Amino acid sequence: MSGSSSSEEDCDERCYPQLNPDLSMPGVKKEKITVVVTGFGPFGEHKINASWEAVKELSKLGVAHNVNLVTQQIPVEYESVQKIIPELWKQWQPKLVVHVGVSSIASELTFERQAHNNNYKMPDVAGKSAPSQCYNIDEGDRCLETGLDISKLCDDVNQSGCLAMATSSEDAGRYLCDFTYYASLCQDQSRTCFIHVPVLDQPYTSSELGHALQCSVQCMLKQLDLYHPLSLPSEEVMEQTRQQHIMASKN
Repeated sequence: MSGSSSSEEDCDERCYPQLNPDLSMPGVKKEKITVVVTGFGPFGEHKINASWEAVKELSKLGVAHNVNLVTQQIPVEYESVQKIIPELWKQWQPKLVVHVGVSSIASELTFERQAHNNNYKMPDVAGKSAPSQCYNIDEGDRCLETGLDISKLCDDVNQSGCLAMATSSEDAGRYLCDFTYYASLCQDQSRTCFIHVPVLDQPYTSSELGHALQCSVQCMLKQLDLYHPLSLPSEEVMEQTRQQHIMASKN
């Protein structure tokens, strides 16, 4: 929105409800949708896990007025993942699930295209090895891909003015990130995504990563046709509405 800071201060969201991002078009009953976003707890050298720090920042920002944002930290444990992921889907019936993990080699937001069902060899923080497969369903699919268009998602994020750039990856790492992603893809491939974030301050702060996650989730919801932000009114319309409000307050 253009204009001086004083004109922005005069804006009252009660007068200009169209200034607020919304998931509903005018005249449509507004119902909240649920989005689940998870980060991981500490492991290895990551005593403070950037993924959870970023998710905490996202929880402060929110996504949109009509989004019920649910955030949860997941322990870096195979057994916990096998229990927690199905429970999250069952409890919240989310329209979108986004898992966030940290990558020591990432320098940007990294959107993972797929996850794997086997070949997990690294022990978790409890010292336990992974099961031979995430899900023992006739060997299960060895690889599952998200139904989201990752290339378009990266383009949308990179063109949005987001505080971080986005890229894609075909390999989520064969550790708890990959394992968790596969567990959710088994629930619903069409509305599941995984994002790797860089280590804190290399180069982004937790606040910058939180804003980047907000932008990323909004782009995903747009792709799913669940996010329809309303355009701002013209300066002329805003001034007319402002004057009407002033006149009404004097009566």
